[in-house]
Amino acid sequence: MESRIAYRRYCRVCWYGGRCWRIALTGSFQRAQNWGGILGVALLGFVLQQLGKQIIPAESWADIAAQGLLYIAAAWLLIFLVRLFFIAPFLIYREGDWFGNTFVYKEPKLAFRTYVSPAENNKIFKFTFPDAPPFAFTKYKIILEGRSDLISVIVGAHPYATPDMKSENDLQYTGGEMTLNQNRDFYLKIFMRNDADPMAVRIYVHSWKEFAQSDGAQPSDTIQKDFEPARWG
Repeated sequence: MESRIAYRRYCRVCWYGGRCWRIALTGSFQRAQNWGGILGVALLGFVLQQLGKQIIPAESWADIAAQGLLYIAAAWLLIFLVRLFFIAPFLIYREGDWFGNTFVYKEPKLAFRTYVSPAENNKIFKFTFPDAPPFAFTKYKIILEGRSDLISVIVGAHPYATPDMKSENDLQYTGGEMTLNQNRDFYLKIFMRNDADPMAVRIYVHSWKEFAQSDGAQPSDTIQKDFEPARWG
């Protein structure tokens, strides 16, 4: 029991650290370009002052370019650290809450979106949901921006879990449950009626549950159950 709890804590710490790291990286370089001249000079000026030195004015175009890049790098480092230790934890807190070993989003999380047509029948669309850990048991929702009676949709964790369809009536589902594979991949396949208009397909994740390797159970890559028949109108 203690080893299982310790392993789950370890998994949660890894997940939290990875999420904070990705949030901190996202957009930090662009913001550094916008604020490089101000934050970069301020940070370098403070560091050099602590070392008893001063910023040397640029005398050539090469010096100006080098100082500009240095300011951007210093600003990026500052913005990255602020996002890592302050903004990222706040954003994760706003995303959802833990209920035991299940993370439930306050608003469904968009995992994938694409625009499909009958020409892409039985084509495999691969995407990843990096916000969940490997082998997480996910609950997802399929949202169609069109007539749901003209399209069949299937989702799986491996290509072989998404068999080819022959009719738009084969798998008219609106959601399901699935255990992710080690790489946290999803595989989506559609089949539309030949005269159907193209439409957008979105996959939203409502929640995911940790998989504890120390439980002794092996994760399934194709768990899908409790689907709801799609309805139009």
